[in-house]
Amino acid sequence: MALVAYARVSTEEQSTDSQLLALRQAGCSIIFEEHASGGDRDRPVLAKALASLKRGDTLVVARIDRLARSLFHLLEVIDGLGQRGIAFKSLGDPINTTSLQGRFALQVLGAAAGLRCKV
Repeated sequence: MALVAYARVSTEEQSTDSQLLALRQAGCSIIFEEHASGGDRDRPVLAKALASLKRGDTLVVARIDRLARSLFHLLEVIDGLGQRGIAFKSLGDPINTTSLQGRFALQVLGAAAGLRCKV
């Protein structure tokens, strides 16, 4: 049961330093770091991070906008993780699929988007 992190910034000029610090402080030892637009769904490092996760692991991000730029994409990724038995946690947002409150927050987001998410 590993805490696997994903950090992203949009350009090479930007730094992931603050995200990396927060993720390390949260106990993440495996961190995937990417420089790519959040609107681009074809992100090789994100794909590698998602493929590395195993049942019981937790994907951790500093903020949900580091994972996805649209609510639909965010819920799609989290739903895919849930179907594989993988939890999701955002350090800066009230989403943590390992807690009752976090699952509730995700359900509210899903309802707002008109989607059904399994958590």
